[in-house]
Amino acid sequence: VGDRRFFIFVCLYTALLLFSLRTYKAYGFGMTKSSILIYSQTLSVLVTDVAFYVVFVVANSKVFNPLPLMLFFAAQMCINCIWTLIANRIYFKLNKPKKTMILYNKESELLRLEEIYSRKKNFEITEKVKYEKDGDWAEHIDKCEVAFLAGLPTDERNFIFEYCIEKNVQCY
Repeated sequence: VGDRRFFIFVCLYTALLLFSLRTYKAYGFGMTKSSILIYSQTLSVLVTDVAFYVVFVVANSKVFNPLPLMLFFAAQMCINCIWTLIANRIYFKLNKPKKTMILYNKESELLRLEEIYSRKKNFEITEKVKYEKDGDWAEHIDKCEVAFLAGLPTDERNFIFEYCIEKNVQCY
């Protein structure tokens, strides 16, 4: 009976942890800053540990000293920090910045894309092209892996977006 109960607790803990990690998007390596990933993982582990402690207390009809749980949580936080830093480093070694172009309508629209400039590990901005209705935007898109469309009229934006999909270019 004890082995089966232990197995059930391990499965329950694992399921709850995986659910909370997914809920708090704790594995967005490459696209999310390490500090945010660490925060998400810590929050996930905290929610899981507290919920599991409550389940364990209810299942045993006895309140246990929470100190071992706190030590376990501290160890998990350390492991999460190390894991996140290593995983992000590996991700960026394996995935070089993508050649990126920005197609914009007005200069003021470039300011809205300020965050892209801070993501040098993700995006290598090779071109900024001012949109003109009969312009040569297609040949610029053909040379990149990612295209950001800023402030374009809806019809043109949708047409360019479809073009990007056809050419296998990520489009935002």
